Amino acid sequence: MIFEAIDRDHSSAQPAAVANCTVVIPTYNERENIGALLPRVLALPRFRVLVVDDNSPDGTAAVVAGIARDEPRVGLLSRPGKQGLGTAYLAGFRRAL
Repeated sequence: MIFEAIDRDHSSAQPAAVANCTVVIPTYNERENIGALLPRVLALPRFRVLVVDDNSPDGTAAVVAGIARDEPRVGLLSRPGKQGLGTAYLAGFRRAL
């Protein structure tokens, strides 16, 4: 739903020359979702993505790392354990800045 709004709102805009916005996506056990989410965000050229993963036991970080090998606009911040959503955003914002 949110991506339809993004696509619609920016469909007539000129693409940015370089990625100048970072989308921080905290994850925990999102292996089944992250592979579909990242291409949707990256379809908009001005965005980079930083995934902050809290050591998901389902292998979310490995999926992101695989995508990041082929897509330079994807980054991964792996944390050693489940530390919570708020701290994941803070860590992601710090890394992005």
